[in-house]
Amino acid sequence: MNINREQTTIIKGIAITMMILFHLFGCNDSYEQSHLYTSYSHIPHLFSLFCGNTVAAFVLITGYATSLKKNYDNLNIKQIFKKTFKLYITTWMIDIIFIPIILLSDQATFSLNVLLKTILCLPGSYNSMYWYIPAYMILLLLYKPIIKLNNYYWFPIILLTLIVNVYNPLKEIGLLNFYLKNILNLLPFLKIGTIIHYISDRYLHLTKLNILLAISLPPIIGMFLLSYKIDIIYSVFCLIALPSFLIGVININSSMIKKIFILLGNQSMIIWLSHGFLFYYYYKFFYAPKFWLLIFISFLFSSYLVSIVLQKIVKIIIK
Repeated sequence: MNINREQTTIIKGIAITMMILFHLFGCNDSYEQSHLYTSYSHIPHLFSLFCGNTVAAFVLITGYATSLKKNYDNLNIKQIFKKTFKLYITTWMIDIIFIPIILLSDQATFSLNVLLKTILCLPGSYNSMYWYIPAYMILLLLYKPIIKLNNYYWFPIILLTLIVNVYNPLKEIGLLNFYLKNILNLLPFLKIGTIIHYISDRYLHLTKLNILLAISLPPIIGMFLLSYKIDIIYSVFCLIALPSFLIGVININSSMIKKIFILLGNQSMIIWLSHGFLFYYYYKFFYAPKFWLLIFISFLFSSYLVSIVLQKIVKIIIK
């Protein structure tokens, strides 16, 4: 049984929720945001650790969806550039709305260099969340040649991923290093999405995978606690825990929770592309309640409302 459209939307909703948790509470000490909330436990920090690789959740969905025969057959360079260009148009529409606001409200200063990076969706732009769009295009371009690789070749790819992620041997190269590291981090999840499609289609009903999740939960929690201090264990943990978690929760029984994740999932891409403006330029407003749960709820709700408005404006402009 394949993952259906509703379950895919739920995964997107969960992924964008995890991403926001990470951005709100996973900041290192160099960010002012890391000192603006209070908690009576380590819960938000532990959440943020678990959520630190949520871009991989979207890549996993891409790997799964692209492995479906119809999508696989239609995947070519023209189609890839068409998909990517649509994302670029969306970011440009968001920029047209947000950049004048942050400049006129003195939240940022004008820089031609930063503006060009924003237009190209490169790191160092007015919205650092845009970096994924060029990476998405590269991943799709690599999809067919990578997926056709013999499974034995995936062991050195994963090993290289761990080495680059932990030891970062190309620190001096800047932008190239940034994309090399992130592409290597995400490639295994592209393959995992394909594997999930293969297994669910041929051998195992997806609801039975919840049992596998329950069996794997104790060692996953153990690895998670160890990963708090050890980078390489955290990298391995992400490879194992994230797919297990996502598969385990797609059959949520609570209709209310399901509806919330479906609403968020339908808006996930706009939320992803726009919430950076709220996080980087208006964070003091959202961190005002101090308590982490109130910060999270208010930011998530505001990001959703902003995405609804932006989506309507983008549709009007594009038409």
